[in-house]
Amino acid sequence: MSSVSEEERSLKHTAAKLTFLVTQLPKQHQENFQSCFTETDLLNAVEELNAFKHVRTHARRLNHFIENARPFFVALDVICQVDTVHFATVWGGIRVIIQLAENYIAFFEKFTQSLDELAQEMDFFSNADESIASLNLDEKQRMVAVLEAAFEDVLIYLTGVMRIFFKGDGTAKSKARVFRKAIWSPFRFEYIVERMKAHRSALRDEALLHDLRARRKAVEAQERRYQTESREAIRSFQLWLAPPDFTDSYDKARSLRLPETAEWIFDHQIYDSWLDQSIHPDLVEADIASSIWIYGKPGSGKTVLAAAITERLKADYPDDVCYFFFNSLRHNVNDSSAAFRSILAQILQKRREDERLLELFSFAMYFGSDGQLTASPREIEELFDLCIQLPSIRRLFLVLDGLDECEQDDFLSEVVPTLRKLCSLSHVNLVLFGRETIKADITDLTGLRHLHIGSLNYQDIRRLLHEGLVSLVRKRYLPQDMDLEDSASRLARRADGMFLWARLMKSFLECRALTLADRVTAISEIDNPEGLEKMYERILTIIARGGMPVLQLASRVFLWLSHGIRGLTPKELKEAVDPDRINNSVDQPLEMEAFSDTVIWSCGGFVEQTWYKGQSQAPDSIRFRFIHASVKEYFNKISTQAFLQSDAFQGVKLILHTIPANICLATQCLRYVTYTIPAQPLSATFRSARCDSNLRLAFPLSDYAALSWPAHLLGTEGILPAVEDARLSKVEYSKLISALQAFLGQPNVLTAWIETCYIFGKPPAFQNLLDWASNVSKGRSLWSELEPEVLNLAKRVEAFASQLESIIRGWDSHLSEDPNCAWQEVIAYSNSEFFPKNQGIGMSQLVSDAPIGTKLSNQPVSKTTKLVSGGVHDIVLSIYPTRAFLDCYKEPRLHSLLFKHLDYSTGWIARLEIFEIQTNVKVVMKDIPLEPSEVLLHLYQTLLGGFVQFPLAISPNGRHIAVLRTLYSFVGNGNLRGSLHYVSGVIPLSENDTNRGFWSLPKKDTTGYVFDDHVRMRRQEMEKIFHYWIFFDQQGRDLCVTEHTRGLPHSFSIFQLSPLTSRSLTSEPTLMIQQCYTLQHPYLLMASRRLSRSEVSKESKDFELVFHPFHPAVAIAGETGIYVWNYSVGFNNKLIRIGGGRPLSYNQSLTIKSVEPFAYEVFTFTADGERLLMKTPTDPFPNDLLIANYLLGSKIRNQDLDKDSERKVEPVGESLAALISYATGKPSPGPERVLTNNGVLTIGNRASGVVTSNSGKAVTVTPLTTSSSLSTRGDDFTLTRLPNWSGSTNINPSIIGPSKEGEALKVVLDQAARTRNNLSQIMDINRDRSGVLSLPLMIEPSVMALAQMNQLSIGSSSRAALFDDNGKITFDKRLEEYSGEE
Repeated sequence: MSSVSEEERSLKHTAAKLTFLVTQLPKQHQENFQSCFTETDLLNAVEELNAFKHVRTHARRLNHFIENARPFFVALDVICQVDTVHFATVWGGIRVIIQLAENYIAFFEKFTQSLDELAQEMDFFSNADESIASLNLDEKQRMVAVLEAAFEDVLIYLTGVMRIFFKGDGTAKSKARVFRKAIWSPFRFEYIVERMKAHRSALRDEALLHDLRARRKAVEAQERRYQTESREAIRSFQLWLAPPDFTDSYDKARSLRLPETAEWIFDHQIYDSWLDQSIHPDLVEADIASSIWIYGKPGSGKTVLAAAITERLKADYPDDVCYFFFNSLRHNVNDSSAAFRSILAQILQKRREDERLLELFSFAMYFGSDGQLTASPREIEELFDLCIQLPSIRRLFLVLDGLDECEQDDFLSEVVPTLRKLCSLSHVNLVLFGRETIKADITDLTGLRHLHIGSLNYQDIRRLLHEGLVSLVRKRYLPQDMDLEDSASRLARRADGMFLWARLMKSFLECRALTLADRVTAISEIDNPEGLEKMYERILTIIARGGMPVLQLASRVFLWLSHGIRGLTPKELKEAVDPDRINNSVDQPLEMEAFSDTVIWSCGGFVEQTWYKGQSQAPDSIRFRFIHASVKEYFNKISTQAFLQSDAFQGVKLILHTIPANICLATQCLRYVTYTIPAQPLSATFRSARCDSNLRLAFPLSDYAALSWPAHLLGTEGILPAVEDARLSKVEYSKLISALQAFLGQPNVLTAWIETCYIFGKPPAFQNLLDWASNVSKGRSLWSELEPEVLNLAKRVEAFASQLESIIRGWDSHLSEDPNCAWQEVIAYSNSEFFPKNQGIGMSQLVSDAPIGTKLSNQPVSKTTKLVSGGVHDIVLSIYPTRAFLDCYKEPRLHSLLFKHLDYSTGWIARLEIFEIQTNVKVVMKDIPLEPSEVLLHLYQTLLGGFVQFPLAISPNGRHIAVLRTLYSFVGNGNLRGSLHYVSGVIPLSENDTNRGFWSLPKKDTTGYVFDDHVRMRRQEMEKIFHYWIFFDQQGRDLCVTEHTRGLPHSFSIFQLSPLTSRSLTSEPTLMIQQCYTLQHPYLLMASRRLSRSEVSKESKDFELVFHPFHPAVAIAGETGIYVWNYSVGFNNKLIRIGGGRPLSYNQSLTIKSVEPFAYEVFTFTADGERLLMKTPTDPFPNDLLIANYLLGSKIRNQDLDKDSERKVEPVGESLAALISYATGKPSPGPERVLTNNGVLTIGNRASGVVTSNSGKAVTVTPLTTSSSLSTRGDDFTLTRLPNWSGSTNINPSIIGPSKEGEALKVVLDQAARTRNNLSQIMDINRDRSGVLSLPLMIEPSVMALAQMNQLSIGSSSRAALFDDNGKITFDKRLEEYSGEE
């Protein structure tokens, strides 16, 4: 053959030449050409020819060519957009050539052989659609050019062969010329094979080049991904650590340090020697301490000194310094867990490039953790011990201040042992600060050097006092001629090394209640050191001199600061203590600035304002607190002393004991929640975007009151030290009981309280309520005898707290995202007396009846439900085991008995219940006894680790159910009125050679079954769990059984259901076709690896399967891809991969480390059958895939895909609704208008509608509109949120549209059969099931509820796909179109 010009290589030009040549041929050949539009037409046309009848080799070669040309043509169609008419040109051309060459035996042999060789080369091209998807534009164009060139050569080849017999004008050549061309000067058949090899080589070279580029890009992308993942991982580690705001104390101490103070420590010999040994451990004698303890009196400036040392070390060794300042005034920074969390957070921040460190955090978080969002104290301690011993941490300075302020029990049990470990590590250098009171606890620490502050800070204190005296002279609070140097020295000696005494003296001298003479006298007192208590008493006396208003204000401030859960902002404190707000007695309350000054003045300097880092000293970041921890300690010490009972205090309880203080605080907070915070949906009132800020602005104490009152309620338990407090507290406690009763008696208040807690970012503290109720109920409460009615109240509190726990367990994530859902689904699903009835969401539960008697379990081991009959009925299918089986399984030593006899497999039942949706009435209930041998066989197959599978399935039309491998079919029977009749048959799964061994019981001996003889019960095979699943098609004609043994490919078997009549005696299906395919990544197929308990318990159905709506085809999704299988054409038909698959995850060396979890929220065909819809948990919207070309590639005829063809097949036999109507004697209700069928509604013949999905958190619906080349989607809408309860991820949602004006949309939640069922969950008959969804469930959300759920306003233009301008659901319009109504 001569070379072809570039112009001739045009695909259209080449195809046109062949077509033109055919049009010039005799009529017979033209008819042959036109009759072969598809490969099927070609096979049918040639099977009667002698050449194919007598020589089977020709038929095999032609079949081989067709098998490989079909996917090649699919690739051309999908990738190159080649007109499918050109494919018909190939089939027609081959038909003509076969007819012409049949009589030339040698030529015909070479022609069919060339087709066979072409097929081998085409096999490479069939995978082009998979490799081309990742190419860039230039690469894709080059590969498209290769594919088109290959196809052109096929057309040129056929044209060349045809021209052996005909001239260009279509006239036939003489037989002599044909003979000479065919025999004497043979046609170069090898030319086309060489050309195809060249194309294949070009395609392979392009693929290899792309692979090299892709590998380089993959490495670069992996590096970027690694950096991104590292940042994300560090962020997740930080969230898991949940450190407190540990920098606040450090920054506050730095701000208190005066210039040129604290310098003495850096010149001290003990500190200097410690630092030398820390920096140069090899140059210093081994017995010199590597740790230093700096101690002193309360208020001696230890914290400021610790900040100075930390600052100096950070400047010199920035990556090696960590610190933590304990603070008893802040509840979240006074224990070992807070310290460990803070130090680990600093180590992580400074060493975020340390791979060993990151691996250690990752292991601790993902494998060493129990799975909670925040690390537990135990997990934190273990991680801390491991981190500080990492070889990469060669030196660590650790500054710990306020050891004496750590909780006493925690200090002895956690901190001291940790310090002992740290002192034994040569690379850890400790700087410890604390009072002398802890000396006995830490004196035995290895190598600890002691440094007592004493009077070493004298000059620093003198400087502070001198500046204070200068300020007082300027304000004319002191004489202008006072000797400031002498006075500063005198006061510094009296301070006795305590900065706190100096600060308090400054505050005392600034008190406006003192005269100038009083101040001079106070300064001139005897020049002897005096303790802090003397100063504290002096200040309290000054407060008492301020009169009743000052005493009352100070007492309230001391109450909140001494016993509050946290410090209060000025707005919060004003709301809590301002008598103007409490009593409404003053028309013009104090301004905030004046209030803050009044508080500090009234409290005699005991109180100060501080702020948190990073808040720019914004008002809301300012907190009131005591000036020092010793002030709080002093108040707790003197709360019951006679000093406070003197007449000077005018009967005001200036300082309260812990228990009466908590009574007052709990009462005030409860009243605030009950009467001040509005008992209504707050998110809508205060705008969702800034609801917390707006709510704080309107009700400043709402944050503290809502979150803290349960803790104060629990704090009312304990021992009262004095009778006076008991008498006073009893009166106050009665007020608390009344407030608690009023709170529990108002459902709207309770709901608003839950919403308020989540608005402020925390769940309600139900555990505090449970603990309080338990103390009272068990008689351990101080108040049980004083207030007998509290016992009854405790029962209500316990019931409410239990309900609260269930809500938090199920709805925490939803409430965190949208607190307003407390007024919606939360109260609707809870259906509790404590909460109001939801007027916007109707909810109906179709309640199944448990078996009566003592022989059967009251809970099913497996259950599935399904909406059938066009939305008229819902079928519930439950499996109940015997209690004898459960009792035997409770005893591990008796487990072998389960497999030796039929005793524990006898008596199991399948309960069938059918509910009528419109009336919620159960119309059918039947108990079907299960064959004991079938139950025992299935225990052999799947029982492992307390989990068992129990395959259940219900057909879409409701006519068939499957339990294990038995098929039950409902039939009409004129002789049995009053009951629903069924016939049964066994699905012949034992015919599958791959898993035949699993379908027979072991042999028997005199003791029973020899269970070790079963294929899976052998010791080395126990991990080979065998599962199978059953799927029905839409019409009730076929079913598919998928079998899978761990570590082996999946096996798919298609069975044809028997036609059903009233005379049917059995429903045994007939096996049509079987196929095995690997759906898992090969590296995961490790059957010998032992399963962890989490792997045993997880849903191991790692694939999805769905029948085509009307073609004999299924779509299958697995980890390796998505496939289409036409099961009607014979046993040799294979699954065709159409894309998809779950990507593997790689580490930095590009080796596989894991695979993404297999999961699909949506996997279904559209109702018109043209598209496959898919949605994974990570997809924002469903993805759609045009399926027609792939169905064509699976041998489904092209004309069957024509939209105008008669393709939909009506279901077989009578409907289930008709059978139920006959059996019950009641007329069948009219069909509901079901929006979704298999998750999708298609309107008319257009591929548009809605798709529903269940993410496990919510049921959503996405409006969908598709065209031949375009897919557009509307916003997704939430129809109902789902609680995080057992069974939420196994919900199949359906939507039923309104049948008349004003009727609500219905959402039916059905339960899919689980693959692994936990036996332990049903063995406890007393188990709390408040956190378990009982399905099926029907939900009817109103338009307003849907609008609130989706944060829309009626008529919203941003998401108008859900509502129209009148607030009506626009799905109604689609339904009218769907049903043909106007």
